[in-house]
Amino acid sequence: MRALTLSLCLLCEACAKSSAPVEPVASPEARAPLRGEMTTPSAPDAPPPPAPEAAASKVEKAAPMFPDTAFPPAAIPPPHARSRQDRDGVWQAFGDAKRGDRLAEPPNVVYRTVIHPHPVSKWAKLTLAAIDLRHVRVDYSPGTEDATELESRGGVAPPKDMLIGLVPENQQASLLAVFNGGFKPRHGRWGMRAHGITLLPAREEGCTVAVDRRGVVDVSSWQKVAASAEQLWAFRQTPPCLVSDGALHPFLEQHNERAWGGFDPKRKTRRRSALGVDATGRVLLYGIGEEMGPRVLAQGMRYAGAVNAAQLDINWSWTRFLAFGQAGGGALEVTSTLIPEMVHQQRGYVDKPAARDFFYLLRRAQQEEK
Repeated sequence: MRALTLSLCLLCEACAKSSAPVEPVASPEARAPLRGEMTTPSAPDAPPPPAPEAAASKVEKAAPMFPDTAFPPAAIPPPHARSRQDRDGVWQAFGDAKRGDRLAEPPNVVYRTVIHPHPVSKWAKLTLAAIDLRHVRVDYSPGTEDATELESRGGVAPPKDMLIGLVPENQQASLLAVFNGGFKPRHGRWGMRAHGITLLPAREEGCTVAVDRRGVVDVSSWQKVAASAEQLWAFRQTPPCLVSDGALHPFLEQHNERAWGGFDPKRKTRRRSALGVDATGRVLLYGIGEEMGPRVLAQGMRYAGAVNAAQLDINWSWTRFLAFGQAGGGALEVTSTLIPEMVHQQRGYVDKPAARDFFYLLRRAQQEEK
């Protein structure tokens, strides 16, 4: 028991020294302890990257394109009677044809819903996007500010031929949406790999969003990815996994949120994003939590069906899920946002380079969907 206690203390100290600056939840209610445990509910047009090598990673083995699974997911039962709102947990197709969203084109590959994972606070709201990996491939890019920090944080500068901060022109015909990546390299030195090149070495304690060469995504601890990491097309690390194999991180169970940019009485964190996968591996879950700390965010992602989940970036300016389209037949641009008032540039990611790293969704070619 003393050895276990010592190990936990050392891990906590390491996280505290290396993670992003500590930030609070805006609402006192959102920081209140949860009452009891929640239960998990039951039931590119561009040439593809090189084929995976023989020593495939876990994420590459996971997807024969999910032949026996369903999409969209089943409705999510509202977690708590006191905080629930009408239509909580009911999935609806995300994408507005009138606005020109490509996501409105059939088949619908992104669905949206809202749940309230705090026992009593109606202000603590988690908006979710369920993404169908059978019909969508995922890619990743560093941002321009990230690239300038890499060498000073123990990484390498991106090659000159690696496009930074933009979706490549030959992929833009398939572009559906963009969502934010993780902390800046200076805030924890969490690992980063793009286009088959490791730009910042991985950390053992990091949660890892892994993207294989088919654009299929997994979220897991670094230990489960490390042996095959060199075969991955991309990976992005975050602070330790919020949820692993259906269980919250032990620190979160103890209300210790420091590693994820938790509570600081001098600052406020109004938004916090996360990414998870469901038990089938087909459904990628992006979540943006408003007025909630890491623990409530983790509870919400787990309740939504994520068996593994990572916290991505935090704060008002760096949390975003943007749909692309061509309103009125014009230039490709941001046409809708997952929630109101998401900070973005209208032609960002396709014409104006992004400062921070991002993931992007491309509609798969029909032959890829088998």
